[in-house]
Amino acid sequence: MADKRYYRKTLTLPDGKKKDIYAKSKAELEEKVLEAKMALRIGVDLGDGTTFAEYASMWFRTYKQPYLRPSSQELTLSVLNNHILPYIGYLPIKSIVAIHIQDVMNRAGDKSKSLNIKILNTLRAIFDSAVDNNLIIKSPVPKRQRLSGTDTKEKEALSHEQENVLLEALKDTGATYLFVLMGLKTGLRRGELLGLMWDAIDLDKGEIKVFRNLVIVNGHTQLEDTTKTKAGVRTVPVPDSLLELLKAEKAKTTSFFVFHKRDGSMMSQTAYKNLWHKVQIRHKNISFTPKKNNHLEVKRIIDFDVTPHILRHTYITRLFEAGLDIKEVQYLAGHADVTVTMKIYTHYSESRKPDTFAKVRAALG
Repeated sequence: MADKRYYRKTLTLPDGKKKDIYAKSKAELEEKVLEAKMALRIGVDLGDGTTFAEYASMWFRTYKQPYLRPSSQELTLSVLNNHILPYIGYLPIKSIVAIHIQDVMNRAGDKSKSLNIKILNTLRAIFDSAVDNNLIIKSPVPKRQRLSGTDTKEKEALSHEQENVLLEALKDTGATYLFVLMGLKTGLRRGELLGLMWDAIDLDKGEIKVFRNLVIVNGHTQLEDTTKTKAGVRTVPVPDSLLELLKAEKAKTTSFFVFHKRDGSMMSQTAYKNLWHKVQIRHKNISFTPKKNNHLEVKRIIDFDVTPHILRHTYITRLFEAGLDIKEVQYLAGHADVTVTMKIYTHYSESRKPDTFAKVRAALG
């Protein structure tokens, strides 16, 4: 039978309460007692039974909620509620050790690498905060925690032929056609397009000043007089083909918004879904239940992935094709980090390798 004997020492806490410390050996007991005394010396409340979930809630309200945009708040809460709290939320924060952290990360092993990074960063931030607030002495998150997760498939820019197919499919869809064309010709993010107002467009100069963003969170929309990042505030040129369409649209609308609900008010989540639905019902591989008979007559000629982000990715790729340098593209795309721009450039360069090799062979014989 296994030896179940434990060594014990009782410490008196500052509030007069007693705390028993147990260990399997005298050496381990001495180490735990020393650690406990050090914790008391720096102000850690050894009698505190705060759970990880309780502290995480306080951490979010204090350190995140006042400073994050609604969409970022939603992402942080999703990481907590779906990937962390179900596994360690019930544990006292003082009892969590490295193996618990590894278990949390293992459970997300089949998710994307980017999600794994968000989970790890959230854990690290919460436990570092707990250290700062004298709840624990040391964070249980290893400094070199191993990351797993799958690499997210690189978004492919549309080819020129695919652009033509897409626009041909949407030519009679009004606002949807304009939305897609603007995504392709200005590279604005979805929220920047939905929050775009006519006062930001100079139809004489052919320029758009980007400084607003429409955020959709939990079915609610909120217009922000700011962009996703500070670098998102920028001025982008409007190509002539798009400029003429915008002038025609401005002449017939009474709304302050370029994209709006039927009554001219700010776009809602439902209104946006209806707008994008006109793209989906023209895709060969997307199933849907026709709501109207005329949906059955729509030509389903799109056979490639299309999202607002792919429209933006295509715009950035076209800038590289036009010969713009990295810093120019970074500005027009509104990227805060040039490495994001570089990633797209690298993907673009890789796709041109065959042409490059052919040119080298032709030049060098």
